[in-house]
Amino acid sequence: MGDEAGANSHEMHKAQQRYKLPEGARQILLVRHGASMGETIETVQLGPLTITNPPLSPEGHAQAAALAEALKSEPIAHIFISPLQRTHQTAAPLVEATG
Repeated sequence: MGDEAGANSHEMHKAQQRYKLPEGARQILLVRHGASMGETIETVQLGPLTITNPPLSPEGHAQAAALAEALKSEPIAHIFISPLQRTHQTAAPLVEATG
């Protein structure tokens, strides 16, 4: 039963058409950073918060590259990131791919 439900879900997804934005509307795409290394001790002070600042792991770099490949033909006007290095590392391939 699980395989059949999965196949039906896959068929429904394939049949979906891309959503058309109403005239004058803007699309906002939210992306979370790629997988990060967990064993870092570097921190960043963001106002009253102290946040760990690990770099992307090799898997995270691969995720960032895949994201850039998937979105390279999208009309991206702006990219906003936090000061954390993993967000910079995730965005860099996308910036390169989209100009």
